[in-house]
Amino acid sequence: MIGAGATYMVCGVSYHKSSVDVREQVAIAPARLPDALQYVTEQRGVRECMVLSTCNRTELYLSVETWVDGRELFIGFARATRGFDMEPVADQIYVKRDLEAVNHLFRVASSLDSLVLGEPQILGQTKAAFREAESCGSVDRDLHRWVPRAFAAAKQVRNETGICEAAVSVSYAAVQLARKIFEDICGKSVVLLGAGKMAELAALHLKEAGACSITIANRTMSRAEELASRCCGLAVEFERRYEEIAHADIVICSTDAPHFILDPKGVREIVRHRPRRPLLILDISIPRNVDPEVSSLDGVYLFNIDDLDTVVQANRQGRLAEAARAEDLLRQALEKFVQEETESRLGPEIAALRNRVRSICLSELDRVEQKLPELGPEGRRELEQMLHRIAQKILHPAIMEIKSVDSREPKASKLGMIKKLFGIDRQATTVP
Repeated sequence: MIGAGATYMVCGVSYHKSSVDVREQVAIAPARLPDALQYVTEQRGVRECMVLSTCNRTELYLSVETWVDGRELFIGFARATRGFDMEPVADQIYVKRDLEAVNHLFRVASSLDSLVLGEPQILGQTKAAFREAESCGSVDRDLHRWVPRAFAAAKQVRNETGICEAAVSVSYAAVQLARKIFEDICGKSVVLLGAGKMAELAALHLKEAGACSITIANRTMSRAEELASRCCGLAVEFERRYEEIAHADIVICSTDAPHFILDPKGVREIVRHRPRRPLLILDISIPRNVDPEVSSLDGVYLFNIDDLDTVVQANRQGRLAEAARAEDLLRQALEKFVQEETESRLGPEIAALRNRVRSICLSELDRVEQKLPELGPEGRRELEQMLHRIAQKILHPAIMEIKSVDSREPKASKLGMIKKLFGIDRQATTVP
């Protein structure tokens, strides 16, 4: 689609085929994105790159030479950036090319490929990934044609369907799970570990559901205070997390910490002093923040991001009709993208055809003017406009035929015939 010898490509892993254990091993923290982008763009055959890494996916969006092996590229990426060997689980890596890759990004940005259908965060995350790629100089002409089209398609889906209504997100699904455990969140006390976007959304949903108190423990106190002011909560130092959890019913962990921040020893000491009072811990972080051994403690219910799937499925049922409408919009957007790509790629042929016919018209007009000196400027103008109208009517079918050339198929035969009919020099109009 993007010229001889090159193609769009997506390669990576997501919740579709990979568990949280694998996804957290290849996830790229925001601070490490520049190094990750540099590694990818330095690989042989890679022209441009954007890295998207979220809780549910880590993907490379690429413009590459057609011979590049996407699976091998991602294996090397995981090894170089995270020291993780993907070889034993290489079958979990998916590779999409050309229109399949374009359509995949359209669906990802529109939240049609999300764990929670219609969740609102993914578009912002994709835009942030693109801005970072631009800042690092790893995108150029090809991805600038592709990625912004996905943003436009996602915006249309959000504006023209109800797929994003009712605050559907991973954070919202976590709150729904809490409601299933406790039946009613009213009167429950909540501790948020982390003050990022996911934690903020969870806090707002909990507040709306009637939580009586919300405490935010974050390493950056100013950020905790800012979030606390928005949800009428209390900000505390991160070091006090176990002390605050001792009085809580629900704990939501959502930090960027690369290690466990809650361990069995600390949680065991808490539950020992609160018999018959359940503690729900929702770990929505990647990498996970809570040691899985915590789930073995009496009275503790621990769920990680993969455990949200049952809640997600319930949400999906109410959104299938809207998803179908969204898919139709994306199909139209993809067709428009293909048409514009084809027209852009065939621009030189169309320009050469128009120039050839215009040259013939002007040559004939000059010949007539020499034979009819009394024609004058007004007469010449009339003749020129008449010739232009005739030329447009003759050119229209030929141009439509050129535009109908499928961008995925060889264009030589049809274009060759048109060039031959109009006497256009083939060498002068070949797309570089």
